[in-house]
Amino acid sequence: MAFCLAALSHAGPAAAQPVARSSGPEPVLGRFGAGAALRDLGSDDPRERLRAVERLGSLGTAEARTALVDALEPGVLRGPAREAAVRALAAHVDEDDVRAALSRELLQAGSSRREGERSPLDAPRQIAALALARSGRDRAIASLGAAVAQGGASAAAARDALLAHPPPQLEPLFGRVGPRARARVDGRTVPPALLAFLGELGDARALPILRGALGAASPATRVEAALALAKLGDEAALTLTAAAGPEETAVAVAAVEVRVRLGHPDGTPGIGKLLAAPATRAEGLRLVRLAPHPALVAALTPIAAGARGVEADEVLARVGACGGPAAVKLLEEALANPERAVAAAVALGRSPGSAASSWLEARLATPADGGERARLVALAGIVRALALGEEAPGLRARLAELARRPEVGAAELGVFGGVALGAISVDDALDARPSAIAEVPWWGAVARGALAKGREPLRALADRALVREGGGAPVAAAAALALLDERSAARWPTSELLAESIAGTPAGPLIARELARRDDGSLRAHVDQLLGGVDPLVRAHAALGLGASVEPSSASRLTALYATDDDPRVRAAVVRALSRRGEPQRLAVLRSARDLDPDPTVRALARVASSGRSLPDAAPLAGEVAVNVVTGAAVPPGSAPWTARVTRPDGLSLPVVVPLSGWLVVPGIGAGVSALSLVEPALPPATRVLARPGSSPHPERP
Repeated sequence: MAFCLAALSHAGPAAAQPVARSSGPEPVLGRFGAGAALRDLGSDDPRERLRAVERLGSLGTAEARTALVDALEPGVLRGPAREAAVRALAAHVDEDDVRAALSRELLQAGSSRREGERSPLDAPRQIAALALARSGRDRAIASLGAAVAQGGASAAAARDALLAHPPPQLEPLFGRVGPRARARVDGRTVPPALLAFLGELGDARALPILRGALGAASPATRVEAALALAKLGDEAALTLTAAAGPEETAVAVAAVEVRVRLGHPDGTPGIGKLLAAPATRAEGLRLVRLAPHPALVAALTPIAAGARGVEADEVLARVGACGGPAAVKLLEEALANPERAVAAAVALGRSPGSAASSWLEARLATPADGGERARLVALAGIVRALALGEEAPGLRARLAELARRPEVGAAELGVFGGVALGAISVDDALDARPSAIAEVPWWGAVARGALAKGREPLRALADRALVREGGGAPVAAAAALALLDERSAARWPTSELLAESIAGTPAGPLIARELARRDDGSLRAHVDQLLGGVDPLVRAHAALGLGASVEPSSASRLTALYATDDDPRVRAAVVRALSRRGEPQRLAVLRSARDLDPDPTVRALARVASSGRSLPDAAPLAGEVAVNVVTGAAVPPGSAPWTARVTRPDGLSLPVVVPLSGWLVVPGIGAGVSALSLVEPALPPATRVLARPGSSPHPERP
């Protein structure tokens, strides 16, 4: 008996119903197997549609497979149900009809959207691409190669899939299958997008193709071939030189990048020339990040003078990365400009070499007056100590001086730096609060400093928070960082955690994690609310907590969450949690995530977890330091401080109190992209993120 689908609508009272082709009486399988699933595919309830797809996938029959192929027609299924259908078909990618359906899914709307835009089709498209790449079949690889050449969202999915599952042979990428596969590929006829991908792939078998492409008449082909060869370390790329014509600029930029990547002496002077010309300035700045050098400071100086806002911050960061006496001189001058002062201080703190170290040591030897200049020098010293592990002589004395000042900006920075460097304990810092400084901002500074020193300071923070009187509930943003330590978190009364969870504080994600850990059945209803909430960070942290819960249903709830949640942070948390559980149903999810999850970070985590290793909730509290300037944060005395959530690259959420000065320094971030979400007031001020390229100043999406 064979089944097909009529055109189905996933919503609305007039949704069409599936039609089954059969002859004679319907067998039992039709009533309770594929037939029942087919009927549910037309349900108005997305959960029923998902269950129907899962039933068809588990049957594994030809009829069920045909139904799933038909379900991938445009407009039939969306969301988790469509993703599940693609996952189910991935097991049958060797079948011609399945491979064709997955190829259509990959190419759907691929050429009509700009790369980087998102649509509901993105996740199914990425899963289809991963399934095709994992198969290694020539025709599947050919479909992926065609997608890369086509560009757009399909190209992004295909590239990601091929990098995750490299092709066993390169020829199918260029459409060479069957008898044609043995024919030599002429690099001059390969689309430039495919040549660029070969550089990402890093496969030495591509060298002859790329070298051949250097002789192409098309400048775009030569550019991509040379850049790919440079990434592979092949000096044949040096033959690329600028040529006259409308493409001259692109060729000139590529020629410089080739030399930079290969360490050629002409690389640095080439970047200088790009910086000097307005048409190539942006490309020059990009290459400065790739290869900073003191000789480039002269070319960066006029750019820094004309830059404004975030652009100026980025240019100053490049200047600092170049290092040297000229860079230090330019950054010191920028300290006098209120709009650039903090960015300059951070750049000085991160600037490599002895010039910045000597400058900082000399300035710290000058007595502090508590003013702006003294604070900026201290900020540079803190950043240098935390980011580079280089503590300047005199820094601790300067921080102690600032902590005793009556000015709130100086005192907050001083006590934060003292705790972060280990110069003063959490207990002593809390006891040393000047009478002119309010409790909450002082606690916020101490708590952020504790992040740099690991678990013991956080436990001391918890000890003090649990016994303090007044000042509101103990689980406030000023003290809630203590929840990062499991032993400290276990001491918080469940009743207070529930109250703060309902209130929606900045500590909400960490509270959700702790409540899920404690779920023994009595908290299940509340934890399920957290797992189904609108805030992806809360969902992710609740999932992390279920990894340690004694509730027997935890693994099943995690697998259901993985199947339905479209946020990669939540799926990453599910993978971490399942890695610490022993139920057998976790294995199928971990293997599927390892091979087919649309997000590369989730796949990497699942690869480790599926090998039997247990993953921690997050990386250790160490590594990078993020510096944000929250402009307009200074508020009148007695006003409530603003609070915020800082999300680390590994997804861990840190509740913080924004200093009244507006300089928010958060250690223990780790490498990668972090995000800042201001919680109070309702209309947040502007935020400039100075941590490193790629950090996000934008609020979290609800």
